[in-house]
Amino acid sequence: LATAFAAGVGVPADPDRAFELYGVGCERGDSHSCGSLGVMYSLGTGTTRDLGRAVEHFDRACQDRDMIACGNLGWMYLQGLGVEKSAARGTGLLTGACDEGDPRSCFRLGVHRRDDGVVSAELWRKACELGDADACAALAVSYIDGAGVDVDEALAVELSRYGCQEGSA
Repeated sequence: LATAFAAGVGVPADPDRAFELYGVGCERGDSHSCGSLGVMYSLGTGTTRDLGRAVEHFDRACQDRDMIACGNLGWMYLQGLGVEKSAARGTGLLTGACDEGDPRSCFRLGVHRRDDGVVSAELWRKACELGDADACAALAVSYIDGAGVDVDEALAVELSRYGCQEGSA
């Protein structure tokens, strides 16, 4: 029900109500609800933006093996958002979540590792195959520039088109 209010699916969108319902779910031990609260705190949706509280909720959900929350927590550590910046902690969390199949974590890890074209291209390929549109767009740029992969303009166009159709800017 909280997700319906958050997204406005079947009911009018009501971020305040979604925040309240996710809070109840989190208190009852639902890791998805805790992770969703983390997102809401990080964006200031339905509540005041509070990066420290976002980290607390991502951490709680991550401890329950919610890989999306682990990836979000990893990104917070990499960026130093609400926590002391730690590349080691952030990379470890993102790697674990990516290994468990979270596409956004693979994409973010590729962004973090963009200094190594081969590694970032492999991470973006995995994320793209898992459905992350931004990863497909990033991989397209790799194919245009020959960064970590052989230049392949036809594949770059295909990946760009897919990324665009799926919502990548």
